[in-house]
Amino acid sequence: MSGGGLLGGIDWRMEFPPPAKTLEDLSRTLLEEPLQVGDPRYVDLSEARGDSARKRLTRVLLGNNSDSFLHFALASHRGSGKTTEIRRLMQAVQGSYYCLYFEANVEANARQLDLEDLLLVLTRKLFQETKNLNFKLDPGFIKKIEDWFGIITQTTAVGLSFKTEIEGSIKAGAKLDYLGELQGRFASLIKFESEHRDELKTVLRKYGGSLLELVNQLLDAVRGHMEKDQRKLLIIVDNLDRYDPEQMDRLLIRQGDSLTRLRCNLLLTPPIALVYRPNTGRLKDHYRTEVMHSVRLRDSTDPYDTVKDPARRLLLETLSKRVDLDRLIPDAATRDRLLVASGGAMRELLELVLDVSLDSNDGTIGLKEVEKGISRLKAEMRDTINLSGWVSVLAHIGMNKQVFEGGACMDILYHRFAFHYNGSGWYDIHPLIDELPEYQKAKIAAEKQRPIVAS
Repeated sequence: MSGGGLLGGIDWRMEFPPPAKTLEDLSRTLLEEPLQVGDPRYVDLSEARGDSARKRLTRVLLGNNSDSFLHFALASHRGSGKTTEIRRLMQAVQGSYYCLYFEANVEANARQLDLEDLLLVLTRKLFQETKNLNFKLDPGFIKKIEDWFGIITQTTAVGLSFKTEIEGSIKAGAKLDYLGELQGRFASLIKFESEHRDELKTVLRKYGGSLLELVNQLLDAVRGHMEKDQRKLLIIVDNLDRYDPEQMDRLLIRQGDSLTRLRCNLLLTPPIALVYRPNTGRLKDHYRTEVMHSVRLRDSTDPYDTVKDPARRLLLETLSKRVDLDRLIPDAATRDRLLVASGGAMRELLELVLDVSLDSNDGTIGLKEVEKGISRLKAEMRDTINLSGWVSVLAHIGMNKQVFEGGACMDILYHRFAFHYNGSGWYDIHPLIDELPEYQKAKIAAEKQRPIVAS
C-alpha cells in the first residue's frame, strides 16, 4: 500500500516470513514496514499503551448515521505502529466506507507540504479512482476540470512546455489521456524542489479557492457513485507526522477551515507535537483527535532501566514473531536491555536488533553486542541534543514529567527524545538520555532551579 490509493474492496492476502532462525535472516524479518491485516506478526499493543484509539475511531465511523462529514486526527510518535492500526481500521469499516488512502510524503514533496499540494494530489487520486471504479464523469464536468488546468497551464512557463509536448504527441498519433497526463506532470513537479515548482505553487495559491471547489465537486461525483452501494467515502492522508510541526501547524490548524470544508470524511495523521504543544491553535478545534500513546515500559517513579508487564510481555511477543528469541537472543537481561533502549517504540526496537546483530561473532545476540549498539545510539542522541541546545529542556521534562512553554519541547517530541504516556498523562525522556553525562549535570542544575524556565 506504499503511497497508493485503496478504494472499496480490499485484498489483504499475502505470504508472511517465519521468525528468523539465523542472524542472516534478520534483514528479511525485521523490515520496517507497516503490517497488513492478517499478518500473524501483529500484536495489539493497546494494553501497554493504555488507549484504544483505533477501536474508538472505528466505533465513531460505524456509528455515523448522519449526512455530516467526520474529520479525524490520529496522532502518535513516529514508528509506534500508526499505519498498521490504520490498515486494521480500514478493514473494519470497509462494509460501510470506501477508503482512499495515500501517504503525503510519497505523493507530494517529502520536506514541504502546503494546502495547494494536498489539493492537487487529491484531485489526481480521485480522478484515478473514477477510472478504477469504471464510472465516467459527466463530460461537462471533465471539460470544466480541463479548463481549470488549462488556466494553470497557460499561466506558467513549465505548463506551456508540457502543453506543447503533450499536444505534439497527440498530433503524432499517440493515444494519450490529456487531462491525466497534465495532472501527472503537475503532481510530479510539486514533488521536487525547483524554480518551476515555486512558479507553479505561486499560481496555485492565486487560484486556491477555485481549486478547493473543484476538488469538492469531484468528491461529490465520487460520493454519488459510491452511495449507490450505500457506502460513504473516507479519505486517509498518512505520514503527515513526517513533516516539520510548524509546517503542519500552518496546514492543519491555520488552514484547518479549508481542509474541513472538503465534502468527505477525513482522517489525518499530524505530528504528535501539535497535540501536546500547539503553536497557533488546537487540533481539537478542527478535528476529532485521538492519540496512540507510547508503550509504557515503567511507571513514572521507576528507574529508567525498568521494564514491566504488560509492555515487556507484549513487546517480546511482537519481537518473537520476527525473531526466534530462544535461539538468537537467549538471555533475558539482554532482551530487557533492548526494550529499554527502544524507549517502547517498535520501530526503534527492530532497528536496534538488526544493528547489533551485525556485531555478533557467534551467531547470537548478547549483552556485549547490545551495549556496543547502544553506545552508537547514545552518541547520535548526544550530538543532536548538544548541537540543538536541548539538554536543560530535557532535564526539566525528566524532573517534572511534563512539557512546558517553548518551541524546543515540540522539537524534542518530534525527534522522539521524550514521550507521552497514558495513565496519569505524564511525559518523560527517552531512557537512554538518562545515561548521558551531560544530562546528569543538567538534571542536578534543574533540581536547584525554581521556577522552571523554558529555554
